[in-house]
Amino acid sequence: MAFSIRYHSEPGGESPDEYLLNNPDPEGTADVLRWIETLASTPLAQWPRRRTKKVSDHIWQLNVSHHRVLYFLHGECIVVVHAFRKPRPKVQRNAYDLAERRYSNYLQRIGN
Repeated sequence: MAFSIRYHSEPGGESPDEYLLNNPDPEGTADVLRWIETLASTPLAQWPRRRTKKVSDHIWQLNVSHHRVLYFLHGECIVVVHAFRKPRPKVQRNAYDLAERRYSNYLQRIGN
């Protein structure tokens, strides 16, 4: 199963694709984008467990070096809701909370 990729955007707010495109670490960004494309072209059962993990009922996390990408699956689509550079050994809870809020907002906007 191939997935399409969408980047969530807040009305008048930030978007994960802005982070990925404007990141001062172009090599790291290229790796992140490559991994997102890899996930999109790979069946879910074959996703590399050392790179991906489910962090809540809806949210998944992609780990690429010192970058983190939070996303969820909606049908045959990967919806990226947050991307950031991980400054500490542990991801802060507010990053997951933001991803959950964006998940809820996305579902409200599309009427689910």
